[in-house]
Amino acid sequence: LKKIDMTRKSGDKFALDMTFHFLKLSPVWYGTVHAETRTLTAGSGLLNDLNFANNGNAYIDNVIITLTAGSTTITQAIIQHSTPGTIYNDLLWVGSLTSGQQLVIDCGAFTVKKNGVDDYNNFSLGALHREVPWFRLWASATNQVRVYLTGGGVNSTIKLDYYDGWK
Repeated sequence: LKKIDMTRKSGDKFALDMTFHFLKLSPVWYGTVHAETRTLTAGSGLLNDLNFANNGNAYIDNVIITLTAGSTTITQAIIQHSTPGTIYNDLLWVGSLTSGQQLVIDCGAFTVKKNGVDDYNNFSLGALHREVPWFRLWASATNQVRVYLTGGGVNSTIKLDYYDGWK
C-alpha cells in the first residue's frame, strides 16, 4: 500500500470516501520456476556461452545469479546477457571468492552478497551495460548468457533462479 486518499462529504459524519493506491511490485506474473545450474569451463579468461530459456511472453528482471568458486579463487567475474554482436547487460564483480564460496547477485532486490555478507562495493555495471535493469531475460526466447572468470579452476558453477514471465 503506497497511500490512502480520504475525503469526507460535508454534512455526513458517517461516510468517508477512500481511495487506496498500491505499488505494483512486478509488471508480470510468474509461471514455471527455473533453478538452472551450469558448470563453467575450466580456465581463467575462457568464454562460457550458456543458454537460459524464458518460455513466457514477458521479460524477467528479477533473476538471482549465484556464482560458486571451483577449485581455485575467482578474482573477477563478468556476466553478460547478449545476442550475437550486442551486449545488453554487463555485470562486473572484482574481489576474492575462494573455493566453495558463493557470490549471489539478486537483480530484483539490487543486492550483492558473498557468503551472505554484503559485497556491493565490489560490484559494478560494466562499460557495455545498456539497459535499466541489472539483468533481463527476454520473453519467448533462449537467452545467451556469457560468463568470463579470472580464476575459478575446475567445477566453478553459475546458477540462475527465475520464473517464466507472463502478462
